[in-house]
Amino acid sequence: GCEVTKDVTVNGLPNVSAGADQTICDGSSATLTSSTMSSYNWSTGATTASITVSPTQTTTYTLTGVDGNGCENQDDVTVTVEDLPSVSVASGSSVLCEAETVTLSSTVTGGTWSSDDNSVATVSPTGIVTAKSVTTQSTAVITFTSTSNCTGSITVTVNPALAISGTLTATVGGTEPVLLINGNTTAAASSWSSSDLNVATIDATTSGKIVAVGAGTTTITYTDPATSCQATATFTVSAAPSITSTVTEVCEDGSLTLTATPAGGTWSASSGSIANPSSTTTTSTAAFTSSSGGTTSTVTYTAGGVAATVSVTVLAPPTISPSAAVSVCIGSDVTLVGSGTASTSTPWSSDDVSIATVSNGVVTGVATGVATITYMNNKGCEVTKDVTVNGLPNVSAGADQTIC
Repeated sequence: GCEVTKDVTVNGLPNVSAGADQTICDGSSATLTSSTMSSYNWSTGATTASITVSPTQTTTYTLTGVDGNGCENQDDVTVTVEDLPSVSVASGSSVLCEAETVTLSSTVTGGTWSSDDNSVATVSPTGIVTAKSVTTQSTAVITFTSTSNCTGSITVTVNPALAISGTLTATVGGTEPVLLINGNTTAAASSWSSSDLNVATIDATTSGKIVAVGAGTTTITYTDPATSCQATATFTVSAAPSITSTVTEVCEDGSLTLTATPAGGTWSASSGSIANPSSTTTTSTAAFTSSSGGTTSTVTYTAGGVAATVSVTVLAPPTISPSAAVSVCIGSDVTLVGSGTASTSTPWSSDDVSIATVSNGVVTGVATGVATITYMNNKGCEVTKDVTVNGLPNVSAGADQTIC
């Protein structure tokens, strides 16, 4: 019945903490840190207070901790792995020209889009990227950030805008302009095209040379062979100039109006019997004055570097015979004869029918004075001759007499 006693101390379990749960993005790592213990034993096999883990899927880690009394306890920590967004082109191309757009998509829903350089490209909340104006080829990184702060990105390339310069008009048969891109010549003729080959075509050997075919307008397009960026311009072709007047004869000291198409050209005449035009050079008509009948001059109309010509004949004036001075007495007639073929409409006329009248060349004296008689031939050319009308003599046979 003898007894003995011993005190036994019961220690509480240690407060083991593996830290707060964490969320990481796929491909990232998390650092797990415990409270102070005498020893540590992680489910990964690590025995340090702090460990770094890189799970590829959501994983729970267990920490077994032992305090100074040799008591042990456990705690779990969960590392949640979120998918990384994968960004790709949904519609369009990641290589852009100014003002072009491309639609991007992400494999993760819910998040925001951003651009690292809005001067190169901007992106809308729905992933639509718009290329901005750049002077040299530039890039921008477009990033999608999920609600878990995981990111995915894609690089877009923006090329400078192209502009067609040079002469955007031509005349059929005239100078063939060579167009430039941003002020520079281009290498490949195949990079150019025309929307209407009935108006203009592209020269096959000289890049950018436009060949006028017919009057009208066409759209000229240049496609950069390296970037596929395009530039367009409206090209206008005028018809070859044509002098449309059908009358090409003019009387000496007369005038002739010529008409041509298209408007805006310039007129000139060869030296000789036709003087330079009296009209302005910006119209399509010109009035020429003539001299030196019986000669021919070449009249030229130039538009768009192309010339149209016509021969103009200056007609010698008709003549009236007799060539000597002509007079007639009042009440008497004198006959004048005009050369060539007379006009069918009023070939003869008098400037003063109170002095003399004329019909078919027959001049009749009416009163004392001088009348100018005009003869016009079938070409409309005229000649004049003065006819003097003399009064009748005062004849006296004496007074009447009476005889037995």
